[in-house]
Amino acid sequence: MLKNFLLAKSQGQKRRKFVSKAVKPVLFVILVLAVFLLAGQIALAAANIEPGLNVIASPLGLSTEDIRITIAKLIRIALGLLGIVTVVIIIYGGWLYMTSAGEADKVLKAKKVLINAVIGLIIILLSYAIASFIIRAILEATGVGPGGPVDYGGEGGALGNGIIESHYPVRNAIDVPRNTSIVVTFKLPMLASSIINTIDNVDYSNTDSVKIYQTADTTKVSVTAKAYKTVDLKTYVFKPVNLLGNPEQPVNYTVELTNLIKKADGKDAFGAFGGYKWSFEVSTRIDLTPPQVESVIPKPSLTVPRNMVIQINFNEAINPLTINGKVEVAGGGIMGVLAANTFDFITVKKGADFLAGQFNYGNQYRTVEFVSNDLCGQNSCGENVYCLPANATIDALVKAAALFEAGKPTADFPYTGIVDMADNSLDGNKDGVAKGPQAQSTYQPYDLNNPMVIENRGDDLTWRFQTNDVIDLVPPEIATDYIPEAGQLAVDPTLNFTIPFNKLMMATSLKPDRNYNEGYCECSTDNDCQPNTCDLAKGYCVGENKAMFNCTYGIPQIDCANNITCQEQHHITLDQPVEIPPRGYFISSENFSVGTPPQDYTSAYIIHYPNALAEDTNYGIIVGSGVRDITQNCYQPCAGPGCVKDPVPGGKPGEYKQGTPWSGQYPSCIMPPVAP
Repeated sequence: MLKNFLLAKSQGQKRRKFVSKAVKPVLFVILVLAVFLLAGQIALAAANIEPGLNVIASPLGLSTEDIRITIAKLIRIALGLLGIVTVVIIIYGGWLYMTSAGEADKVLKAKKVLINAVIGLIIILLSYAIASFIIRAILEATGVGPGGPVDYGGEGGALGNGIIESHYPVRNAIDVPRNTSIVVTFKLPMLASSIINTIDNVDYSNTDSVKIYQTADTTKVSVTAKAYKTVDLKTYVFKPVNLLGNPEQPVNYTVELTNLIKKADGKDAFGAFGGYKWSFEVSTRIDLTPPQVESVIPKPSLTVPRNMVIQINFNEAINPLTINGKVEVAGGGIMGVLAANTFDFITVKKGADFLAGQFNYGNQYRTVEFVSNDLCGQNSCGENVYCLPANATIDALVKAAALFEAGKPTADFPYTGIVDMADNSLDGNKDGVAKGPQAQSTYQPYDLNNPMVIENRGDDLTWRFQTNDVIDLVPPEIATDYIPEAGQLAVDPTLNFTIPFNKLMMATSLKPDRNYNEGYCECSTDNDCQPNTCDLAKGYCVGENKAMFNCTYGIPQIDCANNITCQEQHHITLDQPVEIPPRGYFISSENFSVGTPPQDYTSAYIIHYPNALAEDTNYGIIVGSGVRDITQNCYQPCAGPGCVKDPVPGGKPGEYKQGTPWSGQYPSCIMPPVAP
């Protein structure tokens, strides 16, 4: 008995000793693996809160996710399943040993199971490390970066929230042609000398303030690019002297705008953001496809109110140098003979007389709009409304640019008509071939009023419509199918937002946030404006040359004196919490026509992705009085779901009471100020 007891005790001690020796290393490996995986999960959670982190480290589990995120998820799931299987095998091996009762075969089998399980754990750990290394290397090679917190000042916040209204190509664009131009539009006039260097009478980008380089190049050697600016000093076009990339494989490029860029008044442009940068992928191809007109407003042969804005929509982004300009007639006035050196790439006529006015662009450079200079009233915000001649036939002409070489789409420089971002001249008749303007091709303009007549029609494009003597003063409303819904929870942080209106809208008014030199400070004495003065007749503060002092809630913020509230209108604002680094965003739009008879309307889009919003965080949307419909009526009084406008009894058409602001988040009906 004693011998058997001692033998059993000895075997039990051996089992415990073996378990101690075998299981402790296994538990240690499991602990190490858990630390690695837990660290990864912590990084993933942080990445969900800070979307600037490595995109591979932040899979969101959403149907719209990046393919790289999907791959990362699959790898993690596979390794996780293998880990579970390994733990089960370890438990099984331990069970075999504990129940072996000292039998040599069972003990040997248990040892083999446990040893194989440990080897499996090591393989899984190494697989995880190798997979992480490969994914990180791929990200670095493609310019996405190795992860870690980004510099939000340089990575996105200045777009929309700050000084930048839009740029081309957009952030993370792919398949960008090698012969592209790079364009940046600021909200305010900029100091051109801080962006452009003039060498031997040729303007180039200032490579200290505008860096254009291959993302993988750690030395950030900037490409040589010629630089151009619009007359208002807000938009700058950079044309690389040599083709970007190469014909063999795509190449990522980064554009970095530094804090050396100044506003026209000499002050820093970026404020707390410190700068802005974005990346895009250049393809192996050269763009030789000419742009086309997608739609026009007013439609051909239509009769419209005389305060209608003329709008032309293209199928791709257009070089803003060719769709922006002031049209003046000889001797001044509202119509007549074109003045010398005035903008004439697009013209509007009544009979033989050209109409004076202004062409501006919007919708990410895909839309151009014409507003005449014939003042004919005010909208509900007290702002001027301009009209076309009443009861008249209006002719519009869009010109193709002269070709550098006949038979090829590339336009000659300086431009004489519409060109896209790759310098291709307009394809007005949509035959896929650029022929140049009438002066070069000898063909008559393609006529949208007679679209079936294509013989001997060239790439200049024309159409005509009629006006009546009506002035439309009915402000726009927001339709019911906006996205996301009011108060919606668990919104996809990568979702871009949709704001549908009940009317056609001016694309040039659908732009982000504020800070367009529209804010003002109310005053009754000079003390309200220190160190500026008060224009008592107009009731607002003025600065040098008695010009309105412009305040803004934008970044950098410019306040009124003595804590007086800045009266500044919103356009379309993504209202972001102050405790979260702001995500960059821009606004685009699209026109629709539905029903019988057709009802035309515009939807605006807030595009913030790939700058994913922070999870479990409240955001809002503000649509303000800076938004205009196609007849120049501002979005005031605010009207939409839950926010009904109230007409003034016996008032004029389009005259409404202020009403009660709606308290909802999507969209906000906070009443914006009326312009002084």
